Amino acid sequence: MRRWLAAVGAVGIVAGAPAADPADLARRLGAPVPAERDAAARALAALGPAARPALEAAARSSNPEVVRRAAPLLARARLAADSATRLRVAPVRLTLHAVPLRDAIEVLRARTGIDAKLDPAGVADVTRRVTCATADVPPWEVVAAFARAAGLREVVDADVDVPVSPQLRNRSYYAPPPPVGAADVPVRFADGAGAPPAARTGAVRVVALPPTFPGGRIDGQRTLYLDVTPLPGVRWEGATDVRLTRVVDDTGRVGSRGHDPAPPPPAVFLFDVPAGGPRLVAPLPPVEIQPPTTRPNPRVVAVPVRPGSVDARVLTVLEGEVIGEVAAEGEELAAVADVAAGRSGVGVGGRLTVRDVGVHPGGVRLTVELEAPSPWERLRRRQPDGPLWPDVAAPVGAGYAVRAFDAAGRELPPASCPAPRVCDDGAVKSVAWVLSYAEVPARLVAVGPRVVPVVVPFKLANVPLP
Repeated sequence: MRRWLAAVGAVGIVAGAPAADPADLARRLGAPVPAERDAAARALAALGPAARPALEAAARSSNPEVVRRAAPLLARARLAADSATRLRVAPVRLTLHAVPLRDAIEVLRARTGIDAKLDPAGVADVTRRVTCATADVPPWEVVAAFARAAGLREVVDADVDVPVSPQLRNRSYYAPPPPVGAADVPVRFADGAGAPPAARTGAVRVVALPPTFPGGRIDGQRTLYLDVTPLPGVRWEGATDVRLTRVVDDTGRVGSRGHDPAPPPPAVFLFDVPAGGPRLVAPLPPVEIQPPTTRPNPRVVAVPVRPGSVDARVLTVLEGEVIGEVAAEGEELAAVADVAAGRSGVGVGGRLTVRDVGVHPGGVRLTVELEAPSPWERLRRRQPDGPLWPDVAAPVGAGYAVRAFDAAGRELPPASCPAPRVCDDGAVKSVAWVLSYAEVPARLVAVGPRVVPVVVPFKLANVPLP
């Protein structure tokens, strides 16, 4: 009987989570009944950033179970709050009155900054008049309103063209073209109607692509494709994962995220091992590597979904979040306190080391070195077939600096700051400065570019299944 009452209470917590007191939910993380603890954790997760103050207090609790459960929830709440700040977008307004379509698309581009284009083969009449008036809404909502008013639908391709690579230098190497990011792919329109399910309120739009988009079924699961497109200027590095938090199909059953397909097996070379040592059974014929002409569309993200029923045709509810990365400038990478020769500090963006502290008549001279991950690692993630170090069309990774502070937290301006010495071996980027100050700083902080994670929540309804 007691266990049944605990289960009923746990269900009540979940059902009333939005109206529940976060502090009370945080205290219930240490409840004696496991079901109540689990329900409180789910309710706090549903609150998102609103639960952050209560979770910060719970992380300092004397109850180790409360601390254990609060820690991951607090990390997610902080990430959600930081993502909302980084992906905040200013609303815009669009007003068109009987404007020719070819001119209206240019007005849309100017107002939103989005690279919107008409498909030459998909629009029959570019002179037809368009009338569209919106309130101050997010840019992606403006794009959707424009498409409805103009009788257009968006066209998304599975692959995109890439620039022609430089001429081959030999038979086994080519200089690959620069990476193609999601914001580099135009938003293309053709004649048609119907808006797919989408989340358009933030700087990154999430759209469920039609079931006719290339997909399939594997072991009872389906493959959905999401169009994840950032606004220009977001510096979106790409989506790394999609987490589904709620899946309900049209039979009323609850589904889940499916499993990702196994990666292709690595190439295996068969060797014969005679007495004289190993050798290839057959020599490989010469292969001339040609640069690719297309790449997978960086806006498209495949998401395996397992509906609750094999007969499901539509997901009435699809909720989750896209885990992505953005490149940020001026981020704190590492810090050193109690500055002295040989001291170092490790942060989220590298290691900062004080190599030498010298005294001169005008003050002190510091030799400081930052070791950070090479920007080449990020470029290789975005473009698997290149770039190949050290070839690049333009320098990458600029913007590193060192800031100094005294014991009271006031920033100390350097008396001199010559250009740093930079070395990049493709794995580690080393930046060394020789800085002069009137006094020895109490704290040094290295700042610079860093790739940071963000989450993009989405709630979609009536998503057709392939």
